[in-house]
Amino acid sequence: MNTIAPAVLSRHRVTKRPITPNLSAMPIQFGKVGTNDTLQIAPSATFAAKELAGQLANSGQTVHDCTVGQPNIPAPQSFLDAVVKRVNHAFKFSKYAAANGQPELRSQVANFVSQTYGTPIDPDQVLITHGSKQGLADLFRAVDGDILIPDIAWVSYEEQIKLAGKPILPVPTEFTNGHFPTPEALEETYHHAKEFGKNPQVLLLNTINNPTGAMPNQAKVDALVAKAKELDLGIISDQAYELLVTHPPNIVAQHPEETIITSSLTKGFARQGDSIGWVITPNTDGGKALYKKMKQLSSQDTVSGAVPIQRLATEWFDNPENKAHQAIVRRFYAARTQAFYNVLAKDGTDTPSLAENTIQPAAPYIWLDFSPQRAQLQAKGITNSDELMSHLGKQYGIVGVPGGKFVPGGSQAVDPPLTLRLSLFQLDLGSNKEADERFTAFSQAATEGKEADDGALITPDTSPELFKVAQTLRQFKKDLG
Repeated sequence: MNTIAPAVLSRHRVTKRPITPNLSAMPIQFGKVGTNDTLQIAPSATFAAKELAGQLANSGQTVHDCTVGQPNIPAPQSFLDAVVKRVNHAFKFSKYAAANGQPELRSQVANFVSQTYGTPIDPDQVLITHGSKQGLADLFRAVDGDILIPDIAWVSYEEQIKLAGKPILPVPTEFTNGHFPTPEALEETYHHAKEFGKNPQVLLLNTINNPTGAMPNQAKVDALVAKAKELDLGIISDQAYELLVTHPPNIVAQHPEETIITSSLTKGFARQGDSIGWVITPNTDGGKALYKKMKQLSSQDTVSGAVPIQRLATEWFDNPENKAHQAIVRRFYAARTQAFYNVLAKDGTDTPSLAENTIQPAAPYIWLDFSPQRAQLQAKGITNSDELMSHLGKQYGIVGVPGGKFVPGGSQAVDPPLTLRLSLFQLDLGSNKEADERFTAFSQAATEGKEADDGALITPDTSPELFKVAQTLRQFKKDLG
């Protein structure tokens, strides 16, 4: 078994330095600020799309912002009251946080993950990070070998892996399989990478997928994990969206000795502004060595997060009312997502169905593939997802993220992707006032059981923007002919 081990640091012989420095060799000239031109990194596609939405809105256009996956759900009052006491104490005596996170929070995370996945997790396996993004960035630098990722994946994976000095090894996926890798595709990519001198050691999976919103069933997950074990691969399981579904896919129970978990409070707890995430390493010798390397990285860059925020996060796990609150949040987003998909899939002679263009989502993302309409789009001068998104934004007021941004090298493809990711998180919930009123109304009605089906609570009256966007997309397809 090839255990996950930290990247080996190269050794450099110490040489005597000249007393007078060689100024001509310095990359920065005096009086000027230089830049490292060898550092090639793309801006976040999500934030770039958000800027486009803002520009269109500032020009006076009505814009439906479907760019950022940012929940906007009010916290329960009991949590806010309890947080005041915890945070007041933390601010009264301000101290540095531990590099791997405060012990109390690490214990809470270990307990939460143990209960969720039925696998014992020790607090000494848990590192607290500045959201899962920082945890992933450090992880890509720390793990040994090259990393296999699905060829439809979150925009930051590729850039973070490149920053770690590693090649991108995309595993082909299919729309019909929800863009979840098959065992056959994984094995073929693994051997192909080996033939070209690469060193695939780890498979990265995001089982509740960003960008598609799709979730594979446990049987598909088990089959892929079995193939990963056969190929002697470790697994990074990015579980950022796990709390948005009742029964998230379980990887760690199938492969505990080689699975690294990353997650955060961002999506399921709607605490994105707190930037609290975690990395959980395996309880093996290799996992402990990786943990040590991650802790060293944390001590040299961001540490683990502000102590008051970690105390706030601890309260999320401590407060008994938060579990009930989380269950309502899950039902709220599930009902909204299903309502949106139902409008897209609605059959009718006047407006064609969009079901064949859409993967039915489990999380509040809509992944639209307009490849079947390539000829009609080309007739309008639209040849790639950037042009598609620009057209949809300027002509129909809907702004999402171009699907090509989620494909490693997608913009250079022979047939560039004609896909879009639309986030439903903020439709009708853009302002704090709207979010508070709409979520509170849903919560009260759902708790009182006013409707047998949560979907009956999501209507054009309670969620007008959600329905408007779905209907506008149907009109867009009708206009394509």
